[in-house]
Amino acid sequence: MAHAGGSGTSLALQETFYTPALEGDVSCGALVTKIIWRGCVMLGLHTPQTAVLQIVDEAKPRETSTDRIERVLARFAAQKKDDPTTH
Repeated sequence: MAHAGGSGTSLALQETFYTPALEGDVSCGALVTKIIWRGCVMLGLHTPQTAVLQIVDEAKPRETSTDRIERVLARFAAQKKDDPTTH
């Protein structure tokens, strides 16, 4: 018989109901299964299934220093065209 650890009391209960479970007693089978499951939980062998969902937004492209310089120069060039005193 396989034991799933746990206290002596749970092992004694498992041994008591194991043979009737093998002989077809469904209630004993369910009880043995529950005892084994509880033993696994107590030993830390059973951990709840979890799923980590992380939503990542696409990063917006940052303006580089070159882009900023080009933008400022374009603005100065546009102001110079519109200024009648520079012609």
